[in-house]
Amino acid sequence: MQTLHTALPIAILATIVVIPNSTAQDNYVEGTAGVSSFDSYPVGDKDYNMIGARFGRNFTPNLALEGEFAVGTSDSNTSFGGSNPETNEPVSVDASQKLCSTYGVFGKATLPLGDHLTAHVRLGYATSEHETEGTITYEDGSTEKYSSKDIDPGVAFGVGTAFSFTDQLYARADATRYEAFYDHIDSFTLGVGFRF
Repeated sequence: MQTLHTALPIAILATIVVIPNSTAQDNYVEGTAGVSSFDSYPVGDKDYNMIGARFGRNFTPNLALEGEFAVGTSDSNTSFGGSNPETNEPVSVDASQKLCSTYGVFGKATLPLGDHLTAHVRLGYATSEHETEGTITYEDGSTEKYSSKDIDPGVAFGVGTAFSFTDQLYARADATRYEAFYDHIDSFTLGVGFRF
């Protein structure tokens, strides 16, 4: 199943690349930066900085297929107390969590709002990966380290807007929710794109 989650976005992106151009500026590429927020045990609701890229193809002036990939550039830390379920002795936990990456494929529908401004909605399938590391400290001073990495696929959807400076160069803003199986992730990104 994990192989399918990785292979599906790659296969669709490959389809975008190999379809021959019918007119100029059918394709586009974007660089993005933004913030993603998700609530996950044990760190809780935290924000994570992300940078990424999108690659897409316009099949009509209003419909496009695009793939995206982003990686996390920050992590979040927390400390909390608890108890050992076997001995009931108090323990303390120091945890660090990082949103490693998100990647997915989206259909995009665009509505012109003027000569240079457009609005769009997106619906697709995406996968997020996040990693947790931490240290458990027991009452006697002994410690135990732990780590885990989760891969969560799910539906993703969002809205956004774009402003064209020229026929090729434009700026774009997006708000997207990734409905992963175990968590949901909200992201806000700003990007610069180039049509070709």
